Parts: sequence; structure tokens; C-alpha cells
Amino acid sequence: RGFLWRLDKYEFGTSARTMKSNILNLFSISEPAQILRRRVVDLIEPRFQAAQKLLSQSSSSKLTVIPSSLRQEYDNLNVEQKHAVERALLAKDYVILLGMPGTG
Repeated sequence: RGFLWRLDKYEFGTSARTMKSNILNLFSISEPAQILRRRVVDLIEPRFQAAQKLLSQSSSSKLTVIPSSLRQEYDNLNVEQKHAVERALLAKDYVILLGMPGTG
């Protein structure tokens, strides 16, 4: 009867360090930090392009900005997933996507 031992890297220490660094960077005086603060702290809503700018003029009305190499994956998404992709592509500055835990 042998034992199989497994050692995993403890990720919390690294992620806590990253979180602290991100918070410090958020409150720096740089222009990117000021923009980020307005979005995250002041809760400035994201801005979006008009949908017609991304829609093709063909009868299929599919998004033209989806690379052909990803078209099959896009076509296999459900309606809610397609809407999330479209909103992300229409975002001028940022978008927050909320998904089930573990979905990436």
C-alpha cells in the first residue's frame, strides 16, 4: 500500500499580494489610475457604441467584428452568451461580465 502525495502551490499568498498592489495602484496620481478610479470607485457607467456600427448589412445581421476563426464558436453560443459577447464588443471603455462561478 503506497501513498500518493500531492503538493499544490498555495495561490492565496500570491493573489493577496496582487490585490494589495492593485489597490495601491488604484489610488496613485497617474492618469490611468484616475480613469480607473472614476470607473471603479465613482461608479461611472460604461459607454457603448451604437449596435448598428457592428452589425453587418447582410440579411443574417451577424456581427462583422467576430474573426472568421471564432465564428463557429460564436454561432454555438446561446442567446444570453451572444448578448454578452456583443455588449463586450460594443463597450467603449469597459464592461463587466458576470457568470456562474467556475465559468471563466
